[in-house]
Amino acid sequence: MDKHTARNCHDLKTDRVDIAQPMPSYLAFLRILFYGAIAGAVGLSLFFFLEFKKSESSRDEWTNKKATQEGLKSKADREYTAVAAEGRRSDDIIKWVEGADAIQPLVLAITRSMESKSTITSLTLTRDRQNPSQIRLLLKFQGGGMLQLDKTKESIQGLGYRMFSAVHTRGQGKNARSIDYQATLIRQRNNLAQN
Repeated sequence: MDKHTARNCHDLKTDRVDIAQPMPSYLAFLRILFYGAIAGAVGLSLFFFLEFKKSESSRDEWTNKKATQEGLKSKADREYTAVAAEGRRSDDIIKWVEGADAIQPLVLAITRSMESKSTITSLTLTRDRQNPSQIRLLLKFQGGGMLQLDKTKESIQGLGYRMFSAVHTRGQGKNARSIDYQATLIRQRNNLAQN
């Protein structure tokens, strides 16, 4: 492009008249408001970012505290379960002791019921673990026969025991004078109240 062509192009451009007057000087505060709004937006963004980070750290701290407290709670629950189990065992022992009558008076009554002709060869009293009020009696004696057995049963009943599932057998041959007696003894409630 030569100079002549460039000048012709320049000549094609017409001068333009301003469409509106420039802003008055007292409206210059709009620029200040605009830049202030930008600075405020940046400041608020920075403030919200810092508060967000602060809330995240606070959330992490409370999450850790919650995990610690849950661990302490589970430990306390385990200890409570162990204590409750121990309490149940102790209650069982208390019930067993309360339900278990002293066997010594029973043994004494059986031995005193024996006459001079009779001899105890074996006496076993077994308390049921599940039901301590029941006592399994195994008695073997020689001499006295059925009269001695009846006298022994009377002395047992005199202590307030009733006999269930009673079985007696007589010996054979050399042991013809011996009697084996088995029964389950249960203490009667009305006799418990009297004693």
